[in-house]
Amino acid sequence: IKPFYTAGIIDGYSNGTMGLNDSLTRGQLAKILVQSYNLKMKGSPIIFTDVSKNHFAYSSIEILASNGIALGYNGKFMPNEPVSREQFSLFLHRILQVQNN
Repeated sequence: IKPFYTAGIIDGYSNGTMGLNDSLTRGQLAKILVQSYNLKMKGSPIIFTDVSKNHFAYSSIEILASNGIALGYNGKFMPNEPVSREQFSLFLHRILQVQNN
């Protein structure tokens, strides 16, 4: 966790804790993936109806969507829902495809 924190990839909570036993949300994963792989906006993103511009991961979600990594479901991204192993695997697979092209 510390290397990710030091690199600015994760922030932790305002009280200084990292929530080591918490589930990872889809929004948190979006931020981690965009920063870890240094992804940039590519074309027009999908606009998800459930992600407000004030959400901490808004720009990361936009970047994932513009690269075809985040597709959502019925126009929603569900940024505050826990990410499943299946979803994590799909995100990572799509990032690797983008990186190899």
